[in-house]
Amino acid sequence: MTKSRMFHCYRPETLYGPTEHNCWLPSDFKDVDIPVVMLEEDYHYEIDDKWYHEVGVDVILQRHKCSSLRQETVPMKWFPFSVDHTVFNCDGRDRARKVGFVGSCSHSAYPLRRIAIEKLQGTDYFHIDGRPGRGHTDRIEGNAYIDQLRSCVSHLCCTSKYSITPAKIFEIMAAGSVFFINDEPQLRELFDGDCYVTYDSECSDVVAKARWIAEH
Repeated sequence: MTKSRMFHCYRPETLYGPTEHNCWLPSDFKDVDIPVVMLEEDYHYEIDDKWYHEVGVDVILQRHKCSSLRQETVPMKWFPFSVDHTVFNCDGRDRARKVGFVGSCSHSAYPLRRIAIEKLQGTDYFHIDGRPGRGHTDRIEGNAYIDQLRSCVSHLCCTSKYSITPAKIFEIMAAGSVFFINDEPQLRELFDGDCYVTYDSECSDVVAKARWIAEH
């Protein structure tokens, strides 16, 4: 479950390589004669697949298509996120006719999300929990997070500057909410085109589209 989980302290987005003693895998892990599969979701932060090869990973299942295209030494396959429908589902409640948002508002990987929120705040068709200026909306986790995804007819999302398709996309849809996202070609490889609404890369139409979602 991702390279970063193999270390006691490792933040791949810093692009600083981990020190050898920081990895909790046994030194002879690479010699174990069983297939090793790595489920990777943050590979866009990695420079190469040298570490995966050295510890004996046989195949990397990439959550994001852009990562799966970086074939090097270790074979890779695109393996998008999935959702447990016993956890994320629609409960049939009446929903606010608004576009909702819950999550990080200022993470550097999500510039479009921040711009869209800035444009939508103060309108009658947008709902956000917490105070976005703090970097995150107030932490909403577990059942409260799922409950929030069921509270509005739609929820805002974006693919990040790395062109990823985050798990939030699938969670929003499974909870019965229309996901509202920047236009990204790989979305059309995952979903039918009429099951989500997009805004442009400049967020110039995000307010008009949010109004349309709320009214329809």
